[in-house]
Amino acid sequence: MRDGPLSARGTRTLIDAVVRRRSRRAADRLVRAYYDALLRFVSRQLRDADEAHAIVQESFITALRSLSSYDPDKGAFATWLYRIAACRVIDWRRSRPAPPLSVEDASASSEPRSSQNVPSQAADADLLERIESTIADEDERTQVIWRLRIYERMSFPEISSAMDMPEPAVKARHYRLLNRIRKEFGDEYE
Repeated sequence: MRDGPLSARGTRTLIDAVVRRRSRRAADRLVRAYYDALLRFVSRQLRDADEAHAIVQESFITALRSLSSYDPDKGAFATWLYRIAACRVIDWRRSRPAPPLSVEDASASSEPRSSQNVPSQAADADLLERIESTIADEDERTQVIWRLRIYERMSFPEISSAMDMPEPAVKARHYRLLNRIRKEFGDEYE
């Protein structure tokens, strides 16, 4: 669906066209420019491709409806979108209990890696589900920080800007959760 990358200036021009003139063409261009990146971000967190597409769609609807509240001084547009999508993923996880994982699920959900067999893939998938469940117990801001750091590999200054939080507070939340995961899952996580 990608139209191509946009500069910050190009993004701002499209946002202005959507907000001021309610331009459908500008909205479409904005969605096309960021759709693939947002889908990758959400897909890394969910195993269900249909749900990932649905969450991306919901994220764009939310973003377009609240576009006038976007403040470029607080962070990049893409970061703002990631935050919206991360909140949608959190909502989705809260609304649906994780199904029990079987060996068949693990082998069907991904291509077999040559270095691992199906039982070890199932164990990896089970560990990831349990870690995600632990993350889901955290407050929303901590979850968003975690997802931006882990799934989007954003730096602490970028997350700080996106979350409108001091960098030390962002780091504290991230490392507190990381220590909780290490403590709870021990050698499994390493």
